[in-house]
Amino acid sequence: MAVIESEKLLILGARNIHQLIRQKPGENASGQITLATIHVSFPMFASVLEGAFLDASGYLVLYGFRGKHFVAWNETNQREILAVDCGGAHRTWDFAPASDAANGGCLIWTQASKIHRYSQSDITYRIAQNGTHGREINALAYWPIFAAVPGSGLRLLATGAEDTTIRIAVIRNEVDGLRASETGPFDHLAVLKKHTTGIQALQWSCCGKYLFSSGGSEEFFVWRVRQIPMLGLGVVWEARCHRQDEVCDARITNFDARPVLSLGCQPAGRFLISMAYSDSTVRLFFYDCKGISVENAEICLQESRPSCEGPPASVERKKIKIHQSSILCAKSIQIGAESLLFVSGGEDNAVGLAWIHRDEDVPGKISSATLLIPKAHACAVTSIAVVPSHPSIEPSANGRRRHLMATSGPDQRLKVWSITLDPENPDMSNVDVTLEHEEHSSVADASAADSYVEGSSRKIAICGVGIETWALDTSL
Repeated sequence: MAVIESEKLLILGARNIHQLIRQKPGENASGQITLATIHVSFPMFASVLEGAFLDASGYLVLYGFRGKHFVAWNETNQREILAVDCGGAHRTWDFAPASDAANGGCLIWTQASKIHRYSQSDITYRIAQNGTHGREINALAYWPIFAAVPGSGLRLLATGAEDTTIRIAVIRNEVDGLRASETGPFDHLAVLKKHTTGIQALQWSCCGKYLFSSGGSEEFFVWRVRQIPMLGLGVVWEARCHRQDEVCDARITNFDARPVLSLGCQPAGRFLISMAYSDSTVRLFFYDCKGISVENAEICLQESRPSCEGPPASVERKKIKIHQSSILCAKSIQIGAESLLFVSGGEDNAVGLAWIHRDEDVPGKISSATLLIPKAHACAVTSIAVVPSHPSIEPSANGRRRHLMATSGPDQRLKVWSITLDPENPDMSNVDVTLEHEEHSSVADASAADSYVEGSSRKIAICGVGIETWALDTSL
């Protein structure tokens, strides 16, 4: 147990669990102090944890024993600082961190009736570039820009891969005055190891306080993320969605989590989560920050089976044919209050557009118009990112709007497209799609893409076997 900051307590468990607990402000009615867990981790570097401290850079360092070795471990960056063969934990010993704790420390122990001393003032290696995952990266999600602390320049990136781990890293930029990193633009802050299968999809909540993740075997987890002064990031596994069938091992290939608003149009602390399963079903859940509950709503993509309680409602089911084969990725662009543009990429090498809107002539009817861009890539289109509009671009005088999207696939080509349309005229004959730019990408087997705004610059990230970031020209 160690106090690492005022009102924050680090507890080391006997089963290699360490928890960071803070005191909640004030007291309850009985005068008792209440505590809240703000970070939990299961480090695997040692079999016995003995202590922890914060180094000069604010990184959390744990130390303990792994077999016959004493090990100091940077838990924030997942990096070994030192390892000393001292015979194991069953002896008298003491450890003092170095003044620059990132470089080592001094260990004194007794062994064979002798006192031994090991001192390390500098690590014997330097990392030229921080790694990411050990397998293909299947999903990535940037922290919502409006969830960042004003003036901090903090930008978080969450990635999930086939190695079953989720990594949360901070993107550092010298322009923002953040500490320059010698190991690349990404500094890892947390590694989440709760999943037992490859990660399929990731999404941040719009408030930036929750991270949702899905994988195989119907795994769906909710993570509570907090910024902790002097430590960086605290992550707690908060909830999971229970399997609907113990026999079925379907993958949750994708999902969408939307906040539920109260009567005053304010966030009510609940999320409506729609999950797409690999067995062609879509299920709806509510998450109320206390647990996930199914509202008895399930839709099969081959056969609709609505079973919601309450008075019967008139529900229109509409099937839109766009591609000649499977759809591998999709994003939506909100056009108006009751219309959106659905952008998809498929195995037929094409990019599809579907403009879905309410029919003004027939109340309650949903209308759609489609457009297919054949041979958009030399092979399947596996990732799409909607690029935010540049602040300096003004709407045209005739009311037409311009949207940008980026696509990529196994052909290792990054293509930026512009979509110009009139939001008041939902007709594909008035939609202009133009290929604005094309570049070779060094990422093989691209599986996901996302975009974010950094000052006046717009960035596009592509992941697959590796990850890379592109900056868009301001003229686009």
